[in-house]
Amino acid sequence: MKEEGLNEKDLLIAVKFNKENKSEDGIKKSLSDLGRFYYAKQDYEKGILTWRELVLFVKGTDDQELYGNSLGNLGLLYRKTGSFDLAFKYIYEGIEVLKGLVLNDKVKLSISNMYNNIGSVYIELKKFDEALKVHFISLKYRKELKREFDLAQSYNNIGQCYLESGDLDNANTYLMTALELKQKLGSNKLLGSTYSLLGQLFHLRKENKKAEKYFALCLENRKAYNNHLGYAGILERLGAFLISQKKYQKAESYLLECNEFSKENNLKEIRILALNSLKNLYKETGDFEAAIKYFEEYDVIKEKLRGEMVISKMSEMQTLHETQELERKLILEESDKLKTQVLMKELHHRVYNNLVVILGLIRVQKETLTDAAAIKALKKSEERIRAMVSIHQRLYGENVDVIGVNMDLYIDEIAESLSTAYGLSEIIELEFDVEPDLILPVNIAMPVCLIINEIISNAYKHAFAEQENPVLAISLKFQAKQKLRLRITDNGQGIDDLEKIQNSQSFGIKLIHTFCEQMDANLEFLHNESGGTVFNLDFDLD
Repeated sequence: MKEEGLNEKDLLIAVKFNKENKSEDGIKKSLSDLGRFYYAKQDYEKGILTWRELVLFVKGTDDQELYGNSLGNLGLLYRKTGSFDLAFKYIYEGIEVLKGLVLNDKVKLSISNMYNNIGSVYIELKKFDEALKVHFISLKYRKELKREFDLAQSYNNIGQCYLESGDLDNANTYLMTALELKQKLGSNKLLGSTYSLLGQLFHLRKENKKAEKYFALCLENRKAYNNHLGYAGILERLGAFLISQKKYQKAESYLLECNEFSKENNLKEIRILALNSLKNLYKETGDFEAAIKYFEEYDVIKEKLRGEMVISKMSEMQTLHETQELERKLILEESDKLKTQVLMKELHHRVYNNLVVILGLIRVQKETLTDAAAIKALKKSEERIRAMVSIHQRLYGENVDVIGVNMDLYIDEIAESLSTAYGLSEIIELEFDVEPDLILPVNIAMPVCLIINEIISNAYKHAFAEQENPVLAISLKFQAKQKLRLRITDNGQGIDDLEKIQNSQSFGIKLIHTFCEQMDANLEFLHNESGGTVFNLDFDLD
């Protein structure tokens, strides 16, 4: 999934134009182009929003090939953000969709790429047996297609699996095959990864001359192709290797260069490794003053990075620092209503960023606690704030009216996200029946969304403990003009005393009653005739 030479402003204009003209083919192409653009720019959060929108747009249409590929691309982006459960979910769904089509070469290639991506996730998780299984499936497809370029990458990935699992003989066989094939094809830009893996292989086999040779070849390759991350990484790896060989002067040269290069290019994770290796180097050579100096620098940067990673990782987003100038001008030239929308979008953007920071702070605070009750309370607060983050993400992250929330998209997203958080994503059946294109204004959407979050969370925590086939059904439908009913039904163990739960003094129930009062809504809990509980919320849009 790669897209170069495109401009985000033009791509956004194309999406907007095709939506206004209701061009289905145009919408598909422009969203696909935009999704590829965000992947190439490593803007994974925007990419997720774009591919998710395309998945929902083509779901149930005749274009099942695009639907399957879009699911795979969505999964790939979740992998890049570290959301491995969602990565597996969407990539496997994409494979199943494509397997139901006529298996021409194009479809086979997509399936092989998806299996390859799944294998890469398993490698990251250190599940090497599973990784090998899917990489060999991918390899089978690529052999049928006779795609030597892709075959070389499969051999490389399989070799990495064997290397990291400790099977050095098989690692040698597959990595050498990858090397020969890449050299034959003239794929010089891709040789770096194979050189690096061969260096590690020969180091483990104590064939140190060969190890140093391949590390040096990798260094030359990374430098020649301006691969900054790869270049810094191999500088540190080569330096650490030379320390093990007691070649301290050469090791020092590489590690000092790595430290400066990583600092200049803001590669903090690599720099931490370099500082740690420098500390080890000076400790071994008896220069304890220098060892202490680099250890202190290592400690400071590591703690700083740790704080940054907590906020970034747990929010699963990259803050939007700049509003697109062309988009702003186009909107401001229209009407007073659109000017108001721009201001609202900026407001939601700021609120969203503040909520993300709060999420990160809660995560940091939770790590310092030992009291189970306090940790549980913080976790519950975290879920509620995450629900608000999702709402605000909808408000400024989509190409829709920024003063409303698309409930179809939100309900689908929050139910799936919570099912993953509670470990139910693989077994629960989710059923949705939401008015299509239902946009609720913010003053109504906010309490409704937070109520949905509370009810679903309670169902996941309490209803399904003894249910082998859990089902959660969520509907939001008009009962009359301007009158909506939210209905959430589970097939769990049920609640014996409905009046007691409705009058409960728990914080979650109190929140629900507060939101109901705010909306002047009617609330009721009922027994599900087939077992479980039904939650109804009736409210007006007036």
